[in-house]
Amino acid sequence: MPFTENISENYLLTGDYIMTTPDGDCIENGSVVVSGDKIIDLGKRAEMTENYPTFSEFKEKDSIIFPGLINAHTHIAMTLFRGIAEDLPLEKWLNESIFPREKTLSEDMVYYGSLLGCSEMIRSGTTAFCDMYIFEESVARACEISGLRSLLGEGLFDFPSPSYGVLEDGIMKTAELIEKYMLSEKIRFSASPHSVYTCSIENVKRIKDLARKKKSKFQIHAAETREENENSIKNNGLSVVQLLDREGILDRDTLLFHCVWINEKDADIIAGTGATPVICSTSNLKLGSGIPPLPMLLDRSIHFCLGTDGPASNNSLDMIGEMKISALIQKGVNMNPEICPAEAVFRASTLNGAEALGFDKSGIVAPSMKADLIVLDINESNSLPLYSPLHHILYSASSKDVRDCIVGGKFLMKNKKVISVDLETVKKEISKIKDFFSKKYSLALAK
Repeated sequence: MPFTENISENYLLTGDYIMTTPDGDCIENGSVVVSGDKIIDLGKRAEMTENYPTFSEFKEKDSIIFPGLINAHTHIAMTLFRGIAEDLPLEKWLNESIFPREKTLSEDMVYYGSLLGCSEMIRSGTTAFCDMYIFEESVARACEISGLRSLLGEGLFDFPSPSYGVLEDGIMKTAELIEKYMLSEKIRFSASPHSVYTCSIENVKRIKDLARKKKSKFQIHAAETREENENSIKNNGLSVVQLLDREGILDRDTLLFHCVWINEKDADIIAGTGATPVICSTSNLKLGSGIPPLPMLLDRSIHFCLGTDGPASNNSLDMIGEMKISALIQKGVNMNPEICPAEAVFRASTLNGAEALGFDKSGIVAPSMKADLIVLDINESNSLPLYSPLHHILYSASSKDVRDCIVGGKFLMKNKKVISVDLETVKKEISKIKDFFSKKYSLALAK
């Protein structure tokens, strides 16, 4: 059953600092007023308690309250493969370790792997995410249980998928899922060809046509590795981004994952079309794919987002950690501490992400916006002293400091305990799946 429990329909959430915008604007000793799934007011606690005397109050002592983080690219069911194929480049990692195992996945495996991923994201301060995987309707089931917002996409390939079979059936399945969830408040589906190296450009165009017809988002991996980009230049005379542009695929509803190997011309194209690059620094570092040129995006005021990528290549779904690494790696490689400031990274992980995924009423703390909120504990040793809430979140905080996670006014986690997912049952199922893969592949190696 979908998660429906709530502590109170109308309440005040009171904290030491309420960060209202990605620029770090704060109300000290303030309260957020929540009614149903929305924020209806906010301000100093004394004023809010006087104005709303019948509302319950949750006093979050020693806390920062800020908008929920948006993980704009991941494959959450790949929790099942966390730690299974390490220290490999992307092509070998995918073709020799991941794709063969994915052929044996089932709907239930993806469901429990997704529940585990949802629980991890709730624990670490994420309230919405963008996912591409197989058996994606099982991911939707997990989202209904967990209470998270999500933009989902069945990964489409030229070769048969264990989920839908041949591509034609995958395209039909995508159309059905977009329509099925069109009116959902929290779950939406997109058209999602995996990449130009697993889908022909002709099929990518067909899938984009479907997205435009259904008025849905469109997501694709793009320019993740040097080899991918060089092959595109060799075969088409154009980089991946230039190829997608030539075919009319890029627009404001397009999410481009990774964008590690882009040049100035590619960046100009992205800026001109309004497509959204999603940067996944940790995964790209671990797979040795490179470091995305964020200064190119910042110089053009491109609204980029951040994502963790899947937990098999990250190896976590921790957006607080992702923000820190994304900022620090740019400062280091460019030998400039002013590059990639905290405000830009936090905006990428909140407001930019919410807009890119189509959740326009999330991403900031303001009246009429959805009550998608995170409460961060600032009484731990790593939090003291605290001078700037924004810079604390970026450079000092840990995902373990997240105390509460609220989506649409509902507490998914309270006092560091996830209450929307039965984690003990999930752990038992994950153990069974691990045993299956361990036995299957130990026998294969023995042969």
